[in-house]
Amino acid sequence: MRLRSLKTFHGILIASAFIGWAGLAWAADSDGDGIDDAADNCTAAANASQIDTDQDGFGNACDADLDNDGVVGGTDFNTVVAGFGSVEGDPEFVAAADHDGDGVIAGSDYGFHTSRAGLPVGPSGLACADATGATAPCRP
Repeated sequence: MRLRSLKTFHGILIASAFIGWAGLAWAADSDGDGIDDAADNCTAAANASQIDTDQDGFGNACDADLDNDGVVGGTDFNTVVAGFGSVEGDPEFVAAADHDGDGVIAGSDYGFHTSRAGLPVGPSGLACADATGATAPCRP
């Protein structure tokens, strides 16, 4: 009788251990930047630095909507063109237009911006992200 109780006891332990292990959930990191999606301000592009100049919850790597009107359009494009070739510290440098965060508004920033024309901002995994900037500062 004691042996039977012991087997049942071990069976419960083994089942519990298996259920506990099988229930583990790994956090998603869609862009492979080391930031879990739920805390990532740009889930579509690797941006470990999480630079978000306008603090709207969308990292610069996913945010070509520089005027925070919810869509990438003409005024955003004009901002990039006006700052093209400028470096951090220049009066015409707009940090939000430096999408790759390298300190200069150059071809890669221009290309990113034109590829996003007419599209909404994002995506972001932050619950507070708001294209209008109404929730700024939005941080993980």
